[in-house]
Amino acid sequence: MQHLQPNTTLQGGKYRIEKVLGQGGFGITYLAEQVSLNRQVAIKELFIGGIGQAINDRRGKEVIVSNSVNQASFDQQREKFKKEAKRLANLNHPNLVKVHELFEENGTAYYVMDYINGKSLRTKLIQEGILSEKLVLNFLQQLLPALDVAHQQNIWHLDIKPENIMIDTDGHVYLIDFGASKHIVQNQELTTTLALAYTPGFCPPELSDLLYGHGSLVETLKDIGPWTDIYALGATMYNLLTGNIPPSPNRLYKDGRNAFIFPSSVSSSTQGLIVWMMKPNRNERPQTIQSIIIDSEKTKVETQRLHIEPGVNKYAFKDTLGIDSNENYTHLVDNKNEDSYRSDAWKIEEECSPYWASFMCPILFMVCWFVYLFSEGSDLGIILLSLFVGLPISFFISRFLYNSIKKSRIEKWKMEHPDDPRNKYLHFYKDV
Repeated sequence: MQHLQPNTTLQGGKYRIEKVLGQGGFGITYLAEQVSLNRQVAIKELFIGGIGQAINDRRGKEVIVSNSVNQASFDQQREKFKKEAKRLANLNHPNLVKVHELFEENGTAYYVMDYINGKSLRTKLIQEGILSEKLVLNFLQQLLPALDVAHQQNIWHLDIKPENIMIDTDGHVYLIDFGASKHIVQNQELTTTLALAYTPGFCPPELSDLLYGHGSLVETLKDIGPWTDIYALGATMYNLLTGNIPPSPNRLYKDGRNAFIFPSSVSSSTQGLIVWMMKPNRNERPQTIQSIIIDSEKTKVETQRLHIEPGVNKYAFKDTLGIDSNENYTHLVDNKNEDSYRSDAWKIEEECSPYWASFMCPILFMVCWFVYLFSEGSDLGIILLSLFVGLPISFFISRFLYNSIKKSRIEKWKMEHPDDPRNKYLHFYKDV
């Protein structure tokens, strides 16, 4: 017997087990009744491993560990389990499962959380087939601010996939299972162990490299961030929209956008968003959730066009009127802001324009020409030839220098401001 039996009570009769909801490598989740309030809750129990590979066993209600080596491992996982519960208890968002209580009993640990009457998005995908763009974007709208709440507390989920997103009977989605999550404090120290989850297609390169033994702990702490969860969330969207396992990092490095196969029903803006979120180079992905979400009140027209009801919550993803040629980001361009963006872009161009380069070569040429004109032994033929040939060449060289320097400055500006909507209106070249 690996799980508690129905009608088993915990905490002196406060909770009564009804049935098993699921079991993974590090825990069993039960549906239970909180007797005093006559409500259903979910209770997660630390129980490590499946049949034939567990480091613990059960004798009645008690979880027992067979030897000292296993006991040390079990104790370590129990501390991690308790930290997971405490982190979840401090996260307050309607699309995150709320943890209400943590306790130790029966030789192991438990935490009590809200019960979601629903199923995982993996189950929904299997039962219904690929999901509509409208529905997936609605899920995204709910999950982005929930994930942002976790990120603001320096907590990275690190195992986002359809199995870890639940949907209830009202269509609300919840991000669950923070068992692989990591909390990194400001001095770049982990408050949990570095054990990581790996799901092919959903694991970004910075995590898969570590799992294959590349990189040190210090390097890993620098690599992990909001962009890590953003990659997995983009992979989840792709899986729900296509039914396909997301392309591996190797394929993404090799084939770029061609690694993706989207149905024709998926809009180019959503395709571009997923491609951006799944950039294999973490520096080219959105760096924060806030770079993807914006106030829905400012984008009512765009959210309505994508069948997302404005006002569901205060966030909505950035839609696009077009995808930038670099495909590194998408832009929301309100008609009312377009003139302002164009005007600001023109000012930026002016600041990047090296007007001195427009006159440098002709001035140098004329100085040399006059020096030669009044020098002894000057030749009239050379004077006329240099004037009619050399002067136009000097203007051509100046134009080349002007454009080259301006291009370099604008490229630098775009690299420093990758998400600025004015980038669309910046031009490298402008005739002298």
